[in-house]
Amino acid sequence: MLKQFSLVFGGLLAILFLISFVLPGQWEVSREMQINAEPFGVHRLVGDLETWNHWSPWGKGADPKAKLVVGPNPTAVGGRLEWTGDDIGSGSLVVTSTDEEKGVIFDLALRGGREPVRGTLRYEIAPTGGTMVRFTLRGDVSSSPIGRYIGMMRGYTTGPDLVDALTRLKRQLERGF
Repeated sequence: MLKQFSLVFGGLLAILFLISFVLPGQWEVSREMQINAEPFGVHRLVGDLETWNHWSPWGKGADPKAKLVVGPNPTAVGGRLEWTGDDIGSGSLVVTSTDEEKGVIFDLALRGGREPVRGTLRYEIAPTGGTMVRFTLRGDVSSSPIGRYIGMMRGYTTGPDLVDALTRLKRQLERGF
């Protein structure tokens, strides 16, 4: 009986391993929210790393015990933010593009740099007024069979963090931060 169980269990593991090679090697999670502010108003907070502590998934809004360090040029390409916290772990981001009408693009190094991710915060004028802000994170897990399964779950694990961040951003902007 134990031998049959071992054969079945081993066979299932082998099948799961083989399936992992046809799963996507990249993941992407994107959430959006309409904010009652003009794009330049949104950019006042999104384009300044000094304010990320209040609304981002890597600040005190997500982890009250977090410690953040903002590097030089917090409003320009090359601006850097580093964090550590009990709930948010450790990581850093570097701004690679910033435009007050279109948004911000940044490179993330999550989990101490072991997981590189590209992030974007895009602004579009909403047809009903205000600005639609889309927060997107995408990463590459192509070399790891287990990572490909984890990548499939990113929408469930990372999506709520993006919604929380957008909600904090919306609250900050609509209260006149």
